[in-house]
Amino acid sequence: MNFKESLQQLRNLTDEEVEVLAEKATTGKELVSYEGMDAFTSTLMGFYNGELKKKSNNGHTHTKANITDFPSSLKNPSAITLQANGTSLGTYDGSSAKTFNFTAGNVGAYTKQETDNKLTQKLEKSPVETKFGGSQVGITTNQFLDLLASYGAFNKTYWCSRGTWKYDNNNYINDTSIENIHLSGCVVEVFGSNKDSCTIRVTTPTTSYSGGENNEFIYVNNGHNYPDYWRKAWNSKNFNPDSKLNVSGGTISGALTVTGNVVSNGTATVKGLLTANDVYLTSDRRAKTNLEVINKPLEKIKKINGYLFDWISTKEKSSGVIAQEVEKILPSIVYDKGDGKKVNYNGIIALLVEANKELLKRVEVLESKVR
Repeated sequence: MNFKESLQQLRNLTDEEVEVLAEKATTGKELVSYEGMDAFTSTLMGFYNGELKKKSNNGHTHTKANITDFPSSLKNPSAITLQANGTSLGTYDGSSAKTFNFTAGNVGAYTKQETDNKLTQKLEKSPVETKFGGSQVGITTNQFLDLLASYGAFNKTYWCSRGTWKYDNNNYINDTSIENIHLSGCVVEVFGSNKDSCTIRVTTPTTSYSGGENNEFIYVNNGHNYPDYWRKAWNSKNFNPDSKLNVSGGTISGALTVTGNVVSNGTATVKGLLTANDVYLTSDRRAKTNLEVINKPLEKIKKINGYLFDWISTKEKSSGVIAQEVEKILPSIVYDKGDGKKVNYNGIIALLVEANKELLKRVEVLESKVR
């Protein structure tokens, strides 16, 4: 390097670099810039940290092409053995693709065809139509079961047949405690392989003779230790079964039409209009005790008023007495359970009868004086 070049280099040096050169010229040793070393170290660490992040598991993925020493086979040291119904189908160690074929045969199962055949055997040979008895006479449930047994109905898990559509070719069951079941046109289904433990469903046609129509009757027999019985299923065609409505709690909304008798063993409450051609109330002398004629009926009548009024709930007009007034003179005919006082109008009638008799006596006295 010539003098000019050396001079130019000196002009470009920093104060720190001049000190380093001066020290080297004087002592023959170089000074180290610790600030420069810190900066250099920080830069170097930043570079390698970035490279490490690029190669971390969370920051990238490797493909086989990225790995130059990928082995030709990667075996599992603990090979898997596949078995079907106890018989080995082979082992798999992961070294290559391999297919194992599981079939119904090698796992000990039925094939689809075998399953279909067995199901067909259970269902086949049920007659399309059957003459249930053939004489149109009443038979008991036990006789009906014997009849089914004679047709082989209990030789399989499920048996089904339809009664011929001719009344005199079929009998009717007369001991169901519900109604007669004429078997003509009925579909009879039998579930069970023993007449002493089975369930039978009888679906009746839309018309019948000596039997129910549009019904489903179900016979249940769970063995000798349990009572057998018939029951009747409800449907849209027989919604009012036997004119019986057994209700434990609940509410009936809308119109309720009853053909036959209504029996209540408790209190029946009607909030609204109750219409009937005749109403009979129990009044048998044998059902009563502690009989006592109403005393001073006219005085009692004077304390009761008859009113015309409107019901608050329905706005309907009506007439009657006030329970609170009646309660003061005849408390025994006022019923109160906390939901509004009720009056037994039978008691009012009895009061009017005695009051009328007392008036008749007064009239008779007056007539005798006039004579």
